[in-house]
Amino acid sequence: MRVRLFTLLVVPAAASLILASLIVMERKADHDAAKTASAVAALADDVAALDKALGDEALAGSRLVQFEAAQSRADRLELFALAMQVTDQQLGRVSARLASWSYHPEMTSAVAVVRATLTFREDVAGGTVSPLQILDRYSYVRGSLLDALSTQALVLSTARSQQQLLALVDLIEVRSDHLDERVAVALARRYDRWAPGLHSAVVGSIASQNDHLESANRFLVGDGVEPGPILAQWREQIVVSSDAPAVNARAWAELSDEWIATLDTEIEEQQRWTTDHLAAAESMAAKTQLATLVGVGLALLVAMLIASVVSVRLVKRVSIITRQARRMAAGAATTKTYPHVRGGDELGQLATAFDEMMTHIETGATNQWIESTVLESIVQGASLEEIMAQAVPLLGTDEHGRPGYRFTWTDELPVLDGPRVGPEDRGRGPRDLTISPANSSSAPSVPNLPEFRTAVGLVRMALQRDADHAKLAWQASRDELTGLLNRGAILGRALSMAEGRPESAAAGQMRSGRRRPALMYIDLDDFKGVNDQFGHAAGDLVLVAQSIRLSKLLERWDGIAGRLGGDEFLAVLPAVESEQALADLAERIVDELSRPIPSANGTFQVGVSIGSVLTRLDVPGLKLLNEADAALYQAKKQGKGKALVSTEQLRSEFVETEQLRRDVLEGLERQQFSPWFQPIWGEGGTSLVGVEALARWHHPVRGLVAPGVFVPVADELNLLPRLDRLVFEAVCRQIVAWRHAGHDLRLAHFNLSTAWLEDPEFVADACRILTATDCPPQAIVAEVTESGLMTDISSSSHRLQALRELGVRIAVDDFGQGYSSLAYLSDLPVDVLKIDRRFVARIDEEASNQAIVSAVVSLGDSLGLTIVAEGVERPEELEYLTDAGCDLFQGFLLARPAPIVEITSLLGRSRAVGADGSPGGVSSAAGPPPLRLEPAVDGEQRCG
Repeated sequence: MRVRLFTLLVVPAAASLILASLIVMERKADHDAAKTASAVAALADDVAALDKALGDEALAGSRLVQFEAAQSRADRLELFALAMQVTDQQLGRVSARLASWSYHPEMTSAVAVVRATLTFREDVAGGTVSPLQILDRYSYVRGSLLDALSTQALVLSTARSQQQLLALVDLIEVRSDHLDERVAVALARRYDRWAPGLHSAVVGSIASQNDHLESANRFLVGDGVEPGPILAQWREQIVVSSDAPAVNARAWAELSDEWIATLDTEIEEQQRWTTDHLAAAESMAAKTQLATLVGVGLALLVAMLIASVVSVRLVKRVSIITRQARRMAAGAATTKTYPHVRGGDELGQLATAFDEMMTHIETGATNQWIESTVLESIVQGASLEEIMAQAVPLLGTDEHGRPGYRFTWTDELPVLDGPRVGPEDRGRGPRDLTISPANSSSAPSVPNLPEFRTAVGLVRMALQRDADHAKLAWQASRDELTGLLNRGAILGRALSMAEGRPESAAAGQMRSGRRRPALMYIDLDDFKGVNDQFGHAAGDLVLVAQSIRLSKLLERWDGIAGRLGGDEFLAVLPAVESEQALADLAERIVDELSRPIPSANGTFQVGVSIGSVLTRLDVPGLKLLNEADAALYQAKKQGKGKALVSTEQLRSEFVETEQLRRDVLEGLERQQFSPWFQPIWGEGGTSLVGVEALARWHHPVRGLVAPGVFVPVADELNLLPRLDRLVFEAVCRQIVAWRHAGHDLRLAHFNLSTAWLEDPEFVADACRILTATDCPPQAIVAEVTESGLMTDISSSSHRLQALRELGVRIAVDDFGQGYSSLAYLSDLPVDVLKIDRRFVARIDEEASNQAIVSAVVSLGDSLGLTIVAEGVERPEELEYLTDAGCDLFQGFLLARPAPIVEITSLLGRSRAVGADGSPGGVSSAAGPPPLRLEPAVDGEQRCG
């Protein structure tokens, strides 16, 4: 503030100082001009004296050359010498005057010309120069001197002093011109004739005198400076005369002397008057300059005093406000500033505004403290009544100090308990919170103040907090779609109820043995088809509808239900008398949930399967849940719409199934699985062309386990890809071992599961196994079931094509079971078709089977596929299939699946038979057919 005030005061002071300086400089310039004019006037006096001396010397010189006798010449030489002395003295005065000045080129040059001209004096005294030369030289010298003086008067003086100086110069020039005129006339009279050009010089002198006299009179020079009448008459005669003027020399000289005396008098008066006038002007300029300096100094002093007083007062008032503002910023107590900064000016208004702002800040600080207190209470979970009581002070008080307003709202928190299906029943909070007068005497309207809005926001925050807590508590235990209990909540209820932890009537009945809780797993049938065919919106509709039905049914038995995920539900019944009562209830639920579900897209028919268990005191809850899950699994296996209660028999089967699962997993870990091989025959069953690998489980306790036992378990545990890789690697190694032993086996069929085919790493795994075992891919035929091939035909076709590009052949097993195989067969990478065994059985007697086989053989011929008939068990079937055109045969009639040792022995006997050409055979149900082992194809390539 001080800096700004200082700036505001200094700027005008600086401007005033600059203005005063300009005035002082102007006064100084006037004084300098007056002083210079006085100096020019003094110089004019000296130049006038020098001009007179030069004129006298020129006149004396002209007389010297006119002598008539020696005495006369001597006198004139003396006069000339005296004139020379005077000229030297006057020249010294002018030189000294110029030396005290600054350098003036014109005047200095003129003086130098005068000094140079005076070197002619000896020639004049000796009479060696002509009078005309004397006239020209001295006239030129005086003219140069007077011209320089006139220039100085114009340049070095002010306009006011130029008139006097120029008038003085004009008078001096009049006298100088007349001296030139007098010398010229005297010389003309002496020689009684005009010298060449001399007459015109006289005429010019007369004209110049007249001009200078008019100029002097115009500058208000005194009267009486005109030449006398006789002199004027003679001058006119001289001008008009063409011969030497006929005038009396003595009279002319006397008149001329009188005229020169008159001019000298005027020049002296003019010099004196000019000198006095300019000296007075110089004195006045000096006094004016001093007065100006004094006035400006006093004005500046007064201005600084006034500015200092004003600035001190302003700074003091501003300092009071600044000090209070700093105290307020530091949090210290402050007082009112207006009593100390009174006034109606801007500072007084600022003090008033500052006091009002301080009041608002104090009020705001109080309100902020209230707000922070309320916020802290909201975070700490204080009750709604406590929060409203803390926020009411923000609404202000009436004239009696009582609360003037109160909070009201038009809706309460919703009750979020029980099943909720519609989204409108979830998450609704309080609405229409308002402020109303606390009593009837208060103002009917509520002011729209920031404090009121803040109070409403805080209470709304507390109300929303309670609503959010209720909503979160509901959401934490409820399924978002159906409104039933979610997985965690229903499992918690189930375990708690099953183990008898809750202190309730149901728990007491359970301990007394009269009633027991029951657990019920419920799974929708064909629900995936609804999602796939109609979309997830339709699936959600089905789930919601079934949830509503289930909730209404369970309400009769005080039961609760929850959604485990997807289309699976879990129901908990607190008290059930017996397993039969539980079975009856499950059947009623199946019937109710199997009713059609109407919708905008039509009617959905979705049944349910149920597995339930009646709890037992000595059984943990998790085990009971597993028993219910096992019952549901058995119900699903028996078909759709079944309800089973976990009995001793089911529990035993469950235990057996669990043990079988563990054994399968352990068998894979210990590599208890290995391939058996069933031969494949050609040429009517007489030529061994390949084998089919079939997985067998060699369990140390169970013995040899058939695939029908362990394959479903492996599929359920998602272990089929692992099992396939293990068997496939064993097959590849065995083929290589046989070939190294000299057994040229052409083909080895391998059953490829859909699970491994759908694995993204299937092709890479197969190629890695073929490379690691050094097995030629052309020796492998991968068999894929028709149903597995149709699951995802595009993906399956892509992977099979990649496998085929490695050299592996592709066969379709159990061909004929599907109904859409023929439509896609031309697009699939297939090399072999294996006719399903049900079409081979008793084909010699069944016309329908004959037609199907005939169609398949014709299809294979048209597509260039190899046809394999599997399941051949009677000679009649073999004979008919051979006549029908089948390429290869497989079945118990020809050979049963056998371990590696027996197949190796069979291959050895086949090679022996083929070596000597004698018949041989292998025992089978139909007798030993003749054998011929087909050699391996040439040009086989390796994977990679």
